[in-house]
Amino acid sequence: MLRFRPALVYMFSCLRTAAPDSLQVGASQSAWPAFARGIRLVRSQAAGWHGVLQHVAKAGCFSNGKSEMNIFYVVAGTGGRFLCDASIRDSNLVAGLRGAGHRVAVLPVYLPFDDDGIEEASCGENEIYAGATGVWIAQRFPWFGRIPPVMRRPLDSPRILRWAAARCVPLSQRPTVEMTLEMLKGEEGIHGRTIADMARRVSLLGRPDAVVLSASLLLGLAGPLRKTLKAPVGCFFHDELRWIQGMPEEVQSRVLDMLARRSSEADFLIAPSAGEAELVSKRLRTGEQRIHVVRPGIRTEGFAPEPVAVRPPTVGYAARMSDGSGLGVLVEAFARLKRQRPLLRTLRLRVTGGALDEDSDFLEGLAARLSETGMAGDVEKHDDFSRRGRLDFLHGLSAFSVPCPSGLAWNMTAMEAMAAGIPVVEPENGGAAELVRESGGGLVYDPSDIEQYTEALRRVLEDVEGARQMGLAGRKHVLANCAVERAAAELATVCEKASACLRPQRA
Repeated sequence: MLRFRPALVYMFSCLRTAAPDSLQVGASQSAWPAFARGIRLVRSQAAGWHGVLQHVAKAGCFSNGKSEMNIFYVVAGTGGRFLCDASIRDSNLVAGLRGAGHRVAVLPVYLPFDDDGIEEASCGENEIYAGATGVWIAQRFPWFGRIPPVMRRPLDSPRILRWAAARCVPLSQRPTVEMTLEMLKGEEGIHGRTIADMARRVSLLGRPDAVVLSASLLLGLAGPLRKTLKAPVGCFFHDELRWIQGMPEEVQSRVLDMLARRSSEADFLIAPSAGEAELVSKRLRTGEQRIHVVRPGIRTEGFAPEPVAVRPPTVGYAARMSDGSGLGVLVEAFARLKRQRPLLRTLRLRVTGGALDEDSDFLEGLAARLSETGMAGDVEKHDDFSRRGRLDFLHGLSAFSVPCPSGLAWNMTAMEAMAAGIPVVEPENGGAAELVRESGGGLVYDPSDIEQYTEALRRVLEDVEGARQMGLAGRKHVLANCAVERAAAELATVCEKASACLRPQRA
């Protein structure tokens, strides 16, 4: 019994120090997640004083009683193999919410979350829910999904999941599409037992004021989490609809129908731009009044204070290095400028962002093409695409562009480039084009016209003074209007309103 004493003291101190208001329905209930973790410590039979004190500090049991939101943030991990725009958005928002005094528990599903340098804190982050390995096996062999979840949990270890991420099936292949559809079915699909187990495990962390899903393709979790936690659940829309558009027609309609059905179960929907909100409303046949526009923000510290003229001129690209993200388009424009413009014979290209196995053939073909034209030596690749690595990457760029043909719902790395005073060239069908037009921090172009894109790059690269003015305008606008504190405050407001609407139903 003595070995359990530290954990028992911790558990009951959490209850004793909880303010009465924190136990009311709809409040943050900060003591209860800590109490649940105390039970886990007792069960582990390994609860020393050091471990207990660590949990006390993280739980904030001895808080000053300030009003704050308690948010569960469910993120789809990528395993850190490539630069994911949504992951940058999520890590920034988590940092912003925590900086404002809100409690945020990051709950990764599928694969470990690339936290992009945010400080580890809060409960749940050492666990992976609905691990990709187990979900994939259950998709191939449905009988596996009927095995008790506790027996499948060893497959969710970060080491196994990172190994699996390195050997993942291409996102465009039918098995991945079918798995997405089954996960959207929620408890009605073959992964229903896994989803129910996740909801049960998450409930041990206490009752949040709101649950935020990082992607609309996680909406199969909305109903079970809402029912179990008795909290409002909402989700972000980012680039999922563009990915769905690339599916075969018959599968595309099934996924969209299921997504529309599940979105009706969510308490709030979030889009990064007005254009994306309109697209979501149109494709899912839902009213725009249900969709909140919360523009992503960035952490503004660490960017160079003043842009400088760069020689030789250098264009930067920071995104997954794939054909779908537009790297091939950029290389084509890069080659044309070097051949046709005397002032740009020394032009260089700098790329970062990682890739998946399915991108190998494309990248090998691109490398062979550059070698044949004698331009391979003018391209440099950076392997570090963490936030610190991206700050180093941006230093010394003359222009920045991610010419994704389908347009990105938003482009976090373009926003970071603007914060560094670098002019950007973005497709007019992307969400970041709104930011470019407002700020004057770059140029937009028709993504179907390679000539127009090449000309836009030429203007930025050859007109050094004009590019400097664009860079200054973009930097001023982003630093003044796009800090993550603003985005976090808007998200907290959305969550607070949703929680207030649900509160009478809880009573």
